[in-house]
Amino acid sequence: MTENKPLLTYTAPTDPSPLSISVNGSPDAKGSVTVEIGNASGKDRIGKNLTFKLALGDKGSDFTPVNKAGAIKLSHSPGWAMQRDENDPGVFTANPNDPSSETIPVGSEPPLFFTMSSIAMNTAAGTAELSIEEELDESGSRIGKDVLYCHKGPAGLEISDFRPVRQVVPTTEDAEVIWQFTPVTGAKVDLEYFDAGTGQEKTEDVTGSRNHKVRLYQDTSFALHAYTGDRKNPTFSYRLFTFVTVSEPYLATKDLTVTGALSFLGRPHPHAPRPQLTPPPSTETVHSKKNFRAETDGLLSGSLRTFFPHTNAKLTVTVTPPDAPGTEPHIAQAYCEGEVDKRTYSPGPGLAVPVPKGSKVSVKWDLIKASTYTGPKDTFLFATDLRWQPFGTGELVPA
Repeated sequence: MTENKPLLTYTAPTDPSPLSISVNGSPDAKGSVTVEIGNASGKDRIGKNLTFKLALGDKGSDFTPVNKAGAIKLSHSPGWAMQRDENDPGVFTANPNDPSSETIPVGSEPPLFFTMSSIAMNTAAGTAELSIEEELDESGSRIGKDVLYCHKGPAGLEISDFRPVRQVVPTTEDAEVIWQFTPVTGAKVDLEYFDAGTGQEKTEDVTGSRNHKVRLYQDTSFALHAYTGDRKNPTFSYRLFTFVTVSEPYLATKDLTVTGALSFLGRPHPHAPRPQLTPPPSTETVHSKKNFRAETDGLLSGSLRTFFPHTNAKLTVTVTPPDAPGTEPHIAQAYCEGEVDKRTYSPGPGLAVPVPKGSKVSVKWDLIKASTYTGPKDTFLFATDLRWQPFGTGELVPA
């Protein structure tokens, strides 16, 4: 038996996000944590046991007091069972019900999920620890361990919907980012980014604002930081991320030496949009995903449509820039339900996503055929179209 980092991928979204701590003298604030498990390891894996351990106690690194852990409710993916440890109320173990459920395929779409809900949060803000242990059958038992962290903030604090007003801006106009924030006593909000105009990292106090404008000269990542206590050593810290692409950005250089003649070339001719391959329309429930890497800055646009009532589809584009602070990606989604237009080639709902050079791009299609569908059995139910507008020279290449 060997012990390593997990081969599967784990995320732990919470509801609410961040979790709200309880207040002494008031009813307990309740929260939930869902462990979502995918497989990006390149081969199918055989799952034996998955163990999740919530830190219990009264500290900022704990979720709930020990005496309240017994009220936690459990739900999970079909084909698996999930039970609590009788000797440790913060430990939950999941196992496949039968051999047909053991295989965790590459992609794992939709991902496995295991939810711990109705958690009575303690009264300490901080970052609670969720320990993960996976046991896979890899020609013998293989144990992998990791720790995920879930943010807990003051009761009532909400911060969300952090995004740019325009995803692509020229150097001649201000970029604007906006967000939603419900303030609470003692909580502050900073906006963090690199200002290419001054060559300095900037931290702006935006606690009393819901937007910020700034002139940009190159692609810029923004972090919105909500915290309590001292900025450098906060008792609670939570960040959201977004980014803005700058069309025809300024050239950024360090220690540039030019020998010989120097010529300035005018603006390059714009590239025409280029279609990208998408899965073919289907008559079955579909969960499909493709991954790309951007060779240059560009704009990825797409549209989605369904052709019959009682069907719905979703197009999700996830962009992870190479130099974004933290690990949070930028996610854009388009939804379509039922007929959009009787005309065969009319576009449906669309999206446009800026893609910095070197970004990882994930495109996912989901189709769910409702039980009330009464259309023809052998026909296309949905279709998508993606187009790549490069700002330089390069493509979206399969990753």
